[in-house]
Amino acid sequence: MTRMPSEHRGEPENRVAASDNQARYVLSELAGVGSYMISMGHLVEGALDEAAFRSASQALLLRHDALRTRFDVAGGTVHALVSREASF
Repeated sequence: MTRMPSEHRGEPENRVAASDNQARYVLSELAGVGSYMISMGHLVEGALDEAAFRSASQALLLRHDALRTRFDVAGGTVHALVSREASF
């Protein structure tokens, strides 16, 4: 399993969200959606190697900050909180 270096573990990194992400977040809140999320599903046929799937998913989470990011508003500014830990 891929592990993050120790300096990447711990509290989420707090960044001011990019302006396009701020706009999407605010629009989703105004629309009453309550969350800014894009979801999708896939149909998998046949046998599934659960350990391999979990390992690949974990590696994907570690590689892409966007998959570990949540948004919060503080002081009137949208912040992107990037979790340093990736758990699936």
